[in-house]
Amino acid sequence: MSRRRVIRVIFAVFLMFAPMAALAGPGSVPQVLDLLHQGRFQAAEEEIAAFPDDTPAARAERSFLNSFASYWRVLYDPYNDPLRARFEQKLLKAIREGETYLDRSPEDARASLFLGSAHLLRAQLRAAEKKVFPAAYEAKKSRKMLLKSLNASDSGPDSCFGLGTYEYYADQLPAVIKGLRFLLFIPGGDRDLGLRRLERAAGEGSLFRFEARVVLLTIYSGDKEHLHDDALRHAGLLLDEQDRSVTALHAAGKLNLDLARPDQAAALLAEALAKAGEDTADEVLAALHYQSAQAEYRRFRPEQAVAHLKWMLEPGRTLPQRLEEDARDLAQRCRLMRVAGDDSALKGMMEGRELLVGGKALDAGRRLAGAADNPALPPEFRNQCRLMAGQAADLAGNRAGAERWYRKAGRENAAALYLQRPFTVRDGF
Repeated sequence: MSRRRVIRVIFAVFLMFAPMAALAGPGSVPQVLDLLHQGRFQAAEEEIAAFPDDTPAARAERSFLNSFASYWRVLYDPYNDPLRARFEQKLLKAIREGETYLDRSPEDARASLFLGSAHLLRAQLRAAEKKVFPAAYEAKKSRKMLLKSLNASDSGPDSCFGLGTYEYYADQLPAVIKGLRFLLFIPGGDRDLGLRRLERAAGEGSLFRFEARVVLLTIYSGDKEHLHDDALRHAGLLLDEQDRSVTALHAAGKLNLDLARPDQAAALLAEALAKAGEDTADEVLAALHYQSAQAEYRRFRPEQAVAHLKWMLEPGRTLPQRLEEDARDLAQRCRLMRVAGDDSALKGMMEGRELLVGGKALDAGRRLAGAADNPALPPEFRNQCRLMAGQAADLAGNRAGAERWYRKAGRENAAALYLQRPFTVRDGF
């Protein structure tokens, strides 16, 4: 599995976890969620520490919120094994205390919602460890709890979030795993039902519209769906509903970067960095700087990219595992870009992009086509160059030529979008 796919799956599974945060006191939970959405993890944990724990319900709620905050840290440092181990310890405590509370209040739909989502996340952990039977056991317990809460008048849309995510991803399992369902007694998935339930959660949910929007934009922009306009629609709604929080801006910025819109990605990520405060977690800042560097690199602005990388590589700074290696690799590629010769294929591609962004489609198309067909163009830029050649052809009114370039740029995520419809200046860069 590619690293991008691993991160996407981790991010999607995290979203199973979020709705339960509303189980705690109504006055404090919104503050906790806001702090987490701003990347202020330590402040959120301090807020949770002030929650009461004098009843089984209160202990269950507080334990969940502790594990919830811990998982936000895992989200931004996914390869940190000790961090993941601490998160699992907190998750197991939350499950135990949730079961204790539900034993006393079996009709509490929100407690079922909490416990079902916790079991779903535990199923993911077991699956990541390649423990198939324990994962199946947890998945069944999760689905039972979520279905129990589905028909409650105040939790139906919220239950749709966990159920919808389960149903969608269960339908996407490899055929070999689907064939074992009758042995593992795992309920089958349903793509269409899963998406309908997720859309309901995003539109009607009272607890976690943020999470529903992000999982939908993740699905729609993925390799299975290629529904990129739908992904962008949810990104816009996410920004509006979350008052452009740091993590909402990060999610929208990364989506635009994946869709070959580095100008828009750079603007969103710059806004996120401007909103970040002194107590924003270092791992969040590191992710924002790295994605910003990637955006500037894709804009052929190596000096601006290096400025973000310098922040990351300052002596004494602690970065999420593997991110330092990625930053140093990108810094080396920026150095090579800065010394590109005037007659090089890469220089021709850079000039072609300037013409394209400047509205000179015909001139841009000639320059980009020449660079794309030049075997000296570095392999990492070939699909990007083909995509831009297709965009130039679309702007020049040559739809057939544009489609040919998009098919050649098949690994570029945005190519699937513009094969469905022509690229226009309203799409942006």
